[in-house]
Amino acid sequence: MSKKYHLVVTGLGNPNSAREKECVSAIKLLQSVDVPFALTFIDRCPEFVNFFKNYANEEFVLSSLTGIDVPMIFEYIGSDFEKMKFVGGYSELLTSISSE
Repeated sequence: MSKKYHLVVTGLGNPNSAREKECVSAIKLLQSVDVPFALTFIDRCPEFVNFFKNYANEEFVLSSLTGIDVPMIFEYIGSDFEKMKFVGGYSELLTSISSE
């Protein structure tokens, strides 16, 4: 079964910031390797991150207590899109993709 990802990014603020460049890089990476992914922009509603606490693994909940940055990458577990595991940021996505 192919991996499926969910990216949580920003993109409307400052397109020249390192953070937003990593968001764009994550999107381009998944497009280039033809991996299915969903995309959520949180520019206008940063508290929406709390939604992911209900669906992600314990590792995400713990990391969210210390503050997380974008991009946030999750990998769907199974085919029903009910559960996700927190992968990390852009560098962790690179590692995950290269292990396929």
